[in-house]
Amino acid sequence: MITSLMNFRDLTGEAVIQARQCVINAEIEAAREKVIHARSLFKAGIHNVVNGSSGIKAAAAHFLVIKRLQTDTRYLDAVITDNLCMFSPEGYLYLFMQQRYFR
Repeated sequence: MITSLMNFRDLTGEAVIQARQCVINAEIEAAREKVIHARSLFKAGIHNVVNGSSGIKAAAAHFLVIKRLQTDTRYLDAVITDNLCMFSPEGYLYLFMQQRYFR
């Protein structure tokens, strides 16, 4: 059950650091899922690789975004604010679609 959710700008101290790391970890997990999908296309056959090359390009581009998130905290804070991410008071990201916290 959701007790209380907070905006990123309402977090303080260690919760801000935890929130930033949770967002980066969530992006890494999403990129891994893209790589797994691209790998399954590759194993399915050459036609799927040729016609589904956008999935491979998307996975590569996602890793470039992750690298920028890890190095540029202002960009990371802007992404968190623009995406309206919500967090627990401890700084754990709440995933609304899955109705769970990402730790």
